[in-house]
Amino acid sequence: SGYIAYVQENNNLVQRRLEEGDVFVVPSGRIFYLINSNDQQTFRLVNLLYTVSTPGRYE
Repeated sequence: SGYIAYVQENNNLVQRRLEEGDVFVVPSGRIFYLINSNDQQTFRLVNLLYTVSTPGRYE
């Protein structure tokens, strides 16, 4: 288990406890922090990143 934290646009801190199998979405452009709260277990993260722009194309 562990924790994830990030700051929203309105400067509110979002913190969530994560357990095995949880799915959590962090909004695009946010810096996030992960904390392993269990020294007896490895904290693994799988992240899927979606680009918000197309290479070679300026919007």
